[in-house]
Parts: sequence; structure tokens; C-alpha cells
Amino acid sequence: MVTQSNPLNKWLNLSWDQPERSYNPDVRDFLAKLLDYPKDKVVTEDKAGGGYPDLKLLTPEKIAWVVGDLKKDDTELTTERGRRNLWNQKRKYIDGLTRYVLFLTANYLWVILPTGEAIPELETPLNLSEFNLDDLKAKLQFLSYEKAQHSQQWETFIAGQLPFAYLKLDDSNTQNQLQKELQTSFSELTEAGNNAIINLLEQYKEYQTKEQEINRNLVDTGDAQRRALNRIKSQFNFERYLFNEILPQFEDQYGREVSAKNHKETQQRIREAFIADSVAVLVARVLFLRLIEDLELAKKRRLSNGGPQDWAKFVEQLTGDARALVRLVAEDVGRIYQDPLENNLFDWLYHANGMLDEALQRLILRLNAYDFSGLSEEILGDIYQSFLPPAKRKRLGEFYTPASIVNWLLDQTVFSHEPGKLLDPACGSGSFLVRYVHRCLEDARSRGLDQDVVLQELQEMVWGFDLNPFAAFISHFQILWAFLRFQPTKKPPTIQVYNLNSLLRDADLVPLLGEEYLSPGSIERDTQQWKYIVGNPPYIRAERVKYNEEMKGLWHQIWGQNADTGLVFLYRALTESLESGGFLGMVVSGGYANSEAAAKVWKLLYPHGTAALRKLVWLEFAGQLWDASVIPMLLVIERTPAQDNDEIELYIPSTWPSDEQPATVQYKDFFDAKINPRVTKIDPSNTREGLWGNYLLPLLDQKDIPILKKLYPNGNNGQESNIVELKEAVSQQISRNNRPFWFTYGIQRGGAEVTSEPTGDNCVQVIGGRSIAVGWSGEGDGWVNLDTVRERPYGKLSLWGEQTHHCFIAISELGQAPFASLVQGNHYAAINSVVVALPKSNSPTAEAVTAYLNSKLVRYYWLIRLRSGVLPGGGAHIYPRTLEALPWVKHLDPEIEQQLTDNYNELARLATVAKNNPDEWLLSEVETRIDQQKPYKLSDRALGLNFSNWTTNDVTVQELTVNDNFIQADLFSFALVDSDLAALVYKLLTLIGDEETKIGKKTIQKLLIPLDYSALMEEYRQRIANFQQVESDFLAVLDKIDNAVYEMFGLSDAEKAHINYRLSNFPLNQLQPRYPWDTVRTRPIKAYTADRFQ
Repeated sequence: MVTQSNPLNKWLNLSWDQPERSYNPDVRDFLAKLLDYPKDKVVTEDKAGGGYPDLKLLTPEKIAWVVGDLKKDDTELTTERGRRNLWNQKRKYIDGLTRYVLFLTANYLWVILPTGEAIPELETPLNLSEFNLDDLKAKLQFLSYEKAQHSQQWETFIAGQLPFAYLKLDDSNTQNQLQKELQTSFSELTEAGNNAIINLLEQYKEYQTKEQEINRNLVDTGDAQRRALNRIKSQFNFERYLFNEILPQFEDQYGREVSAKNHKETQQRIREAFIADSVAVLVARVLFLRLIEDLELAKKRRLSNGGPQDWAKFVEQLTGDARALVRLVAEDVGRIYQDPLENNLFDWLYHANGMLDEALQRLILRLNAYDFSGLSEEILGDIYQSFLPPAKRKRLGEFYTPASIVNWLLDQTVFSHEPGKLLDPACGSGSFLVRYVHRCLEDARSRGLDQDVVLQELQEMVWGFDLNPFAAFISHFQILWAFLRFQPTKKPPTIQVYNLNSLLRDADLVPLLGEEYLSPGSIERDTQQWKYIVGNPPYIRAERVKYNEEMKGLWHQIWGQNADTGLVFLYRALTESLESGGFLGMVVSGGYANSEAAAKVWKLLYPHGTAALRKLVWLEFAGQLWDASVIPMLLVIERTPAQDNDEIELYIPSTWPSDEQPATVQYKDFFDAKINPRVTKIDPSNTREGLWGNYLLPLLDQKDIPILKKLYPNGNNGQESNIVELKEAVSQQISRNNRPFWFTYGIQRGGAEVTSEPTGDNCVQVIGGRSIAVGWSGEGDGWVNLDTVRERPYGKLSLWGEQTHHCFIAISELGQAPFASLVQGNHYAAINSVVVALPKSNSPTAEAVTAYLNSKLVRYYWLIRLRSGVLPGGGAHIYPRTLEALPWVKHLDPEIEQQLTDNYNELARLATVAKNNPDEWLLSEVETRIDQQKPYKLSDRALGLNFSNWTTNDVTVQELTVNDNFIQADLFSFALVDSDLAALVYKLLTLIGDEETKIGKKTIQKLLIPLDYSALMEEYRQRIANFQQVESDFLAVLDKIDNAVYEMFGLSDAEKAHINYRLSNFPLNQLQPRYPWDTVRTRPIKAYTADRFQ
């Protein structure tokens, strides 16, 4: 009879006739009792697939210090071939904190080192049947839970008894593993750093309290007060230095725009960034010290292979103080490699309390396992950029340029022309500089070029500036890493990366201080030029810039309302820093394309001007490439005067990277004021300026030019024209400043509430932009009290200051393209998410103008020539000035006017029918039924929800697709009981919120489902079939409006065909007006989940 309390006997008496995974509970019991582990610290992987080790032994900190595998077949361990195969299969699970690898079969157990080498006295697998329990326990004592303690691991490391540099960074699997480990250490150190800052802040507050008490209680005590103040200053010296000097200096140099609601939150964000940057510098230094060791550039190893033990001979108690260890090793190595190890703002971590020690020890232990001589600087940059999670990066204003964009800009500039000096004036984490250096070194390696010559050229040619001290540090660090890997040397290379504000000048300080007191690099910044300037400079608005007045004085030509730092980077590069004949390649905000603030920079690009625009890439339609809240635009500019017949290449990729061909537009046509709107005043000293417009038009095509010229209002080449601006078709109004206007925004409430019922005698029902569609005036959002608005400091009554209006034209202020409706009834007004105009009292009719605003011609003209204020996701601001600038005819044919009037009335009639679309009906019906019935929860067993193949991450709505009874996102899917249920769940998830709304497992399984969902979906499908005729009729009326508008402007068949072609093909087909059937009332996802009733 088997003794069940003996885990070894129990194991040896198992019958091995089941699948391996069915023995996982037995594995847990056996190893937990054999090695004295709590059961929850012996983890077996119960899921199929090769992504995880079959078993893990965890430390008290839940770190897998032993990984392994279970096999039923003893021959996996009893044969040399079997052991070799097992090792090759499972070595991928080894990370920096793995100390042993354990393999277990029915009768054998084998333990090896993470290097694959045997452990002394365990060179071959143990035959379990040859041991009793006590002897086996003794043999495996080194694996016991007691030995898993972190302190035990650190002592073993200090004694030099751990293998080192055995994980080679020459494959993506090991690189990914290192990335995960560094992310983990970064998180651990950040948490420790945050706790340290909290403690230090409390101590600093204690100092402030004591100082106030001394000043209050020791008044007129003379020497006693002075001595008391000196004593507490001495006691809190470090805290005072940190919060009075270091943190304010960091904030002054941060150079990024953080996402915060108020000053207090801004200070929290700055502190958060300070901790993150300090930790990243610490991690980078430890990495650099390990690189120096692995390149054999240090006399002795200090952070691996027992190096700490050597230090302990000289400094007592050092081995437990990881901060002091790193600091002393850095000082030792820093005698040769000064730059990455010199004192800086982030050294406060060395002096913080011991909270960081254990996290820093774990970092050192992790890195001990890797051989960094094979880690390229490019991979290092990718790893660094993954430290912060995306949400935190966005919150702190950290945005990293994707490698595909960096490569493209380098290809179009420095790699397309002869070599020359290259500058990134806002180098950030070094994306452009490091990639350039990496490609040059890889090319040199492949061609066997002389190392000394290559390095000397790169040291002279590669330059970078950044206001942020951490950015300058990390860029410098990566380039130094690249140079040392290319040519290991104890002579430190020169790295031309400086912690400087690229937008300031220091010439005025030279007479006062002399050049020797200026920051390194500042003389070169102010006097040198570069053949190539590349980068992705920050966009910080003028009012948020630290040196606003100084910037205004230095860059008065462009600094003003709505200016930002990105424009100054462009302006200084094109007017000062770029050599004649040199090239600029930059990522800039897409908002600059049609910005009055940027127009002052685009003047430099006029034909025969300062510089020539060569290439423009508009990335609106290429998907979200990174977390920046702007549409990126790539510019390639040559500093040479452009000629009339030069061509500009306009790229509008549908994906990125892309091999799609660009459109080419002649230079004189691109800037022609009849094509390109002019919004700035003409310089009296250069009247030729009036020939050119102020925008960059990314959607322009050469074939658009003749049509746009034909539609240009106010005459062509001095000839009389029937084309005028649309403002001639609506009623002129006069502002309080006695200025005329035609289109304007609705009521600006200034904080006044929109209420469900009137709250006084002077109330109007208001409509908002989100409810308007083509021909549909929307439903009232509620009521606004005009007297309340009038009393608010920022309230503006718009057209409703003196009277109500029987009808007005309404256009949503936000949309992919303009669309309009006519609002009728004295009790209606619009809020400022709507642009409004009043019709003229006679001709043209309000209906004719509104019909015109919904025409293809308006959409075409506005998208190509007038579109501005573009937002990620395809929307744009529809400004009153752009509507006023649309073409109209001076003399409208009465017959065409009547056609437009009649067709608009029919369009409005159909819109009221089309508004009741099947999607709106479905959402409303689901709400009704889950209120009236006891609904299913989607997680109910009857509905068959199966998440086993679904991602643990949230997904965006736009990623979802439905296929039979599966809902999919990329390679993941979850199953439901039938296709009707899958179709309903898909509709609920995709109709609520916008494309960027994120959905997770928790939300999905809380969805409420009507009991009769199959009947519901059958009725939905029938409504869709019936609705198709309504949609067809509606579009037929729009076709009649389009034809009337084409006739109104006298367009030829070829011109009409071109407009229709452009609107029906990429990219303009991505920018559609909102039709009545697109207006689904906004609802929170909570309305369809179990949280609805909470």
C-alpha cells in the first residue's frame, strides 16, 4: 500500500496513461512537498501552446527563478539526444533571473544551469527510484524555497558564483526577453522612486513647517534664530536642494507639453516625468557599465562575475547598497568615459533612502545574464522607448517617431545626396541620429571600410540639441554605445549632442560672461550651418512656452497668436541653420498646412524665394502611427529658390510604409493664389506676394488646377467674372465691433446649462452640430436661457442677441466635409457646435443655398482648397471663413434656383424618413426590451460566450469584425452560440462610441441581451431591406442637386466627370458628409451592460 504522505512514493506510483497536462496537479503537489514551497509558488501552465514553460518555481516576490518542463517519457532524460532536444526546446524560457532549469519525467529529475551546463554532482538525471525522500530533499536543497529568497540570490551574485553574459542578444527572442525584463525593472524602480519622492516631500514639508515656526517664535532673538535656521537647513539640506533647485530646473528644461487640467496636476505630471527620467538614466548607466565589461574595456568586471565582491574589499557594507555600488563603479569607469556618467539632475536617486536597493539589485541580477556586446544601438533605442506605457507617454508629452518615418526622411535627405553635416535640433531620444549612425556603421561594416576614418567622419558630422537634459543624455548614450560597439576603445569618442534650447541665442551673453561660460554647443548652434536638418520637433503653443517674451523678441516675424515652437524650429532652420543647397526633412503637425500662423513660414517657399518644397507626405489616411494627437505631415525642403516649373511631390498613402506613387503638381500652380487661399497681408515692399497663397494643399492634383481656376471668385486675370464668394448669397450681419460677417458660430453658452425644460421666459430650444445631417436639422438638444448666457463673462448670443429668426442655415462645425440643413421655427436656435447664416430676404432662397452646400461641387472645392483644422479620425473644423470663401454665382438663373429649392424640400422630406434608420431603431429597441424583460447577460452559459482565443488587451471598435458566430479582432476571436447573437453583439459594440472607443473582456461579458434576440435581428434585417429604397431615393435627389449646381457654374462634361471621379476615389472618398441614416444618438456602453441598473 502506498504511503500517501510521502510525495516521492506517490509520484512514483502514478499511472502514466493520461495526457501530460492532466498531471499538473500532481506536479504541483510533488514539488511543493519535496522542496518545501507553498503550493501557490509552484505554477504549472495549463494552457496549450508554446508560449510558456510547463512549470515554474516562484520566489516570495513571485519571480520564476526555476523554469522547467514535464515529460511522460523517461527517454527524454535518459538519452543524450532527448536531453539535448529538451534543452533546445525550453531554453527560450530562460530570462535574467532564471537560476536553474528543471526537467521531470515519471522516474527521472534533471536540473541544469541556465547556461545549459551541468551542476556539479548532478551531471546526469537523478533516478528517483534510487532515492528515499530525505536523501532527495538533501540533494535538491539548493532548489528549496529558503534558497529562493532575494537576499540569497544577491549573496550568491556578490560571491561571484553566478554565471554571467550567457544570454546572447543576437536574436529577436532574446531581445524581446531583455525588453520585458527592463520594463519590469523600470516599473519596480519607478515605484521605488515614487515612494522615495513622497517621503522626501514629507520631509521637505516638515522643514518648511519648522522654518515657519522658528521665524514666528524666535523673532528678535538674533543669533538664536540664525543658529536654529542653520541647524534645520543643515538637517534638511538634501530635501531643500531637491525641491528648491533640482525640480524647478527640471521643469524649466522639460520642453514637452504635458496633459493636465490645472497647475497642481501639471506639477504632479512634471514630478512623474522627473522620476521616470531619473530611473531611465540609472538604467542606462547600468547598461553602459555592463557594455564596457562585455566589450572588455574595463580592467575588471564590477557589476558581473563577482565584481561587487572586489569592491567590498575596499568599502565596507557596500555589497548591500546597490546605489552606492553603481555610483562607485560609474565614478571608476567615468574617469575614461565621462559624458554618460558625469553628474546631472538625475543623481538624486543615489542619495535617496534605501527603498531603491532591492529593485536596483534585481536590475543588476537581470543584466548579469546578458552579453551586451551584441546589442545594437537601434534595438537599444526601441527598448528604451518601450519603458513607459502608451497612456503615460501621452500624459507626459513623450512621443517617439516611428522607425518607418525616420527612415523615409533620412532616405529623402542625407541618403539621397552627398555626405554632409547633419543636425536634429530637437533630438529627443535620438530616433533620427541613432538611426543615421546605425545605417552608416552597418554600411561601413558590410563594405569593410576603415574604422578610424568612418568614426572620425561621424563624430564631425552628427549633431543634436535638446532642451530636455534627459533627451540629450539618452541620445548621447545611444550614439556612444554605437561607436564603442563598432570600435571598442578606451579613448572616448566625441559626441556632438548638447543639452541646449535650439530656439534661443546666447550672443548677448558673450560680452557679459565670455564664451567660456556659455553652455557647450551654443556657439556652434548660433554660428554654424548644416547640410541636413532632420527631426520631429515639439509643438508647444506660444502661451505655454517658458521664454515667451524672449521668443517673441527673437522670432517676431512668426511669433504671435496660435504660433508654436514647431514653427520656430522650421523658420530658424530655413533662414539660419540650413546651408544653401541643403535639405530639411521634418515631421510637423498637419495643422500647419492650413494655418494662418504657419503661413508666415510658408512664405519662404514661394517661387523664387528662400527655399523650395520638394516633397509632402500627408498621413491622415495611413492609420494611427503613434499616440500624438495631431495628423503628422512630412516635409522635404531644399534651401534653394524654387522655379515656376519645378514639381512638388504629394504623397497621400493609404497605409504606411507605402510604395504608392505621389501626385505631382507644378510649383507655380501649387502656390497660385487662385488655387491656394491667401490669408496674410501682402508685404508692400514685395507686391509679387499677392500672386501666391498661404497654405499647403496636400489633397491637390494637377488635374484640379483648371477647375479651381474656373471657380475662383472675384475675377480671373482681371476679367469680369460671374463667380463671387458664397457670402454674397446670405444676409450680411454687423458685429459689435462694427465688422461685417455672413457665417458665424451659434450661441456660445459661457457655462450656461442646456436644460430639458425652459427655465425662464427668454428661452430657446437649441440644436447641436452632432445631430445635423444632410437635409436634416436635427432634434433639439434642450433649452438655453438667453438671459443667463447674456450674464456670463464669456457668453455670446450670436444671431439671437436681439431677436429670434424664423429660419436659418445650419452647418455642423465639425465634420469630414460640409453638410447643411435649414432650421425653421421661431423657437429654435443653435449652439456654437453649429455654424449659422441667415438667408437674404429676397433671392436666392434659403433652400437653394442649403441645397448648394450639400452638393458634390462644394465638397470637392472645400476638401481640396479650403479644408483646415483637420483632426485625427477624418474630422475637421468647418470655419465660417471657409464657407464664406466658397464659390457662388453673381447672377443665379431663376430656373436653377427653383430646381435647387424644390429638390431641397424633397431632400428634407426624405431626411425625416431616413433619420429613422435601422441602426437607431435597433439600439432603441434593445434598450426598451432589456428594461421590460429580464435579459440574458452575455456571460450566461446559454449564450456560449468563449473567450479562450481572445486577447487580454482592450481593442478599438474599428478592429472588430463579425464572421458567422465569431467576433474577431486581428488574429483573436471569441465565439457565441449562434450568428444572430454574434451579429447583435457586433452591432452593439460598433454603434456605440467612435472608432477609437476601446472595448475589453469585462465590458463584453457584461452586455445585456434581450431574450428574443433572434426575432429582434430578423426584424432588423427586414428594416434594412426596406430602408434601401429610402436611401436610394435620397441619393437620387442629391444627384439632381449636383447636376443643377454643375449647370449653375457652366461646367463641362469632362469637368463634372473629373469631380465625380475624385470624390469617389481615394483619398476624397474617405471624407463623406453625414447622411440622416448616419445619425445614431450617442449612448454610453453602460446603457447596454449590467451596470445600467446601478
